[in-house]
Amino acid sequence: MLLRNRFRLQGIRNAEAARNIGRMKPGDITLFYNNVGQCAVHGLLEISTKPYTGPTANESRWTAIDAIPIKTFDPPVTLEAFKSIPALENCPLLTRPRLSVAEISQEHFHTAIGLAE
Repeated sequence: MLLRNRFRLQGIRNAEAARNIGRMKPGDITLFYNNVGQCAVHGLLEISTKPYTGPTANESRWTAIDAIPIKTFDPPVTLEAFKSIPALENCPLLTRPRLSVAEISQEHFHTAIGLAE
């Protein structure tokens, strides 16, 4: 959901994804990966809040987090581009493509940014 220059990641109902959100903190820079439709990394987000109980949650264990878009990749880095790079073969975007929030290594993060440039 986009809220006036802010992106809210909410509605996550997967325990692993929720744990990953719980480890995020303000100032973290993340990849914005859309796993619906054209699977691709569309840009970078900066986490702007601590995790909080999501507005769509009936239980407190389901969290949300807000982020600020800081860079858009034009064109987006597609899943096919990720698959073509041997250094990314163990990246969760390839090994867990349906997981909505995944933790990736610094090496994978920098490789993904390199693909966008």
